[in-house]
Amino acid sequence: MIATLALFILSTALPLAAQQTQGPTVLAWTAHLAAERGQPELIPQIIPLLRHPHPDVQLAAADALIRMNADVPSSDLVGVRIDGSLDPVIVLLAKSPQQHAQLLMELIDQAQDDTQWAAINSILANAPPGGFAARLLHDWKLQILIELWDGPIGIGCRSSGSFRKPPPERDREGFPHKWVNVLSQGGSNSGTITITEEPFSVRYSRTKVARQIEGLTSHNESRKMYLQQLAHYGLPNTGVTFKWKSPENFLADAENLRALVTRCNTELRQILLSRGLLKPGEDTTGPAPEFAVTDMRHDKSTPLPKLSWMTEQPPVTPKIN
Repeated sequence: MIATLALFILSTALPLAAQQTQGPTVLAWTAHLAAERGQPELIPQIIPLLRHPHPDVQLAAADALIRMNADVPSSDLVGVRIDGSLDPVIVLLAKSPQQHAQLLMELIDQAQDDTQWAAINSILANAPPGGFAARLLHDWKLQILIELWDGPIGIGCRSSGSFRKPPPERDREGFPHKWVNVLSQGGSNSGTITITEEPFSVRYSRTKVARQIEGLTSHNESRKMYLQQLAHYGLPNTGVTFKWKSPENFLADAENLRALVTRCNTELRQILLSRGLLKPGEDTTGPAPEFAVTDMRHDKSTPLPKLSWMTEQPPVTPKIN
């Protein structure tokens, strides 16, 4: 009955805004069937449903717009959250990153998790607007950890993501099947659609459940990768290994590394200026680089030389559950 009414609404081509009295289930079905039947002429009527108070109407509207490859104006996406999530909004913005550059820049600070943060920045890095490179430089803190060894070098590992508790189920009687457009990072899986490949792979997929995996992204390491892509220029590794020979050799290695970082920072800014990604006088002052050393030597009978610009960090002991 509800689907039949939705089909009638589609056939009348009356503005959806004039049909609010039909209730959220009919509006959700109308958006859903517009995409099923391939009726892009209804896109202007579906866009306002992104702000409907019922989350299942929001989901149906966002899903329909994404499936119909709709161009949604930035003004219609400001402040929008689909069932509380930015994921579908980012997917819609990714279609025309240059058109949505200002909103994408604003969303950097509104990302709800690392997956969204990486998606927004990756989209911007592939179509960099004015101010993006300066923002990266202003926020980027180069943190270099030196591991000092006098024997075989150890190998560590870290987690690549965490699970999010799924939201509680709600009564969806009368609504079309629930479809959620969710972001993901990493390799391609069946059914995923690519948003960006470089410097990080960002994709989205149409699923029946909200995203439950949150990527763990180092913002500083990611900013470094974005800057390297913009400048086509390699920056120093953030993890460095020194082989212990003597105090004098350690000091020489440390000073050489510091000089390399200083030179690379200068050259990076010069390249971004020459490529038009920075403007003369644009504020790019960010935090000073941080250097820390972890003494992994088996024989610590010779004290580690002290440097005023370097801190000592104790080794991380793995937790055993």
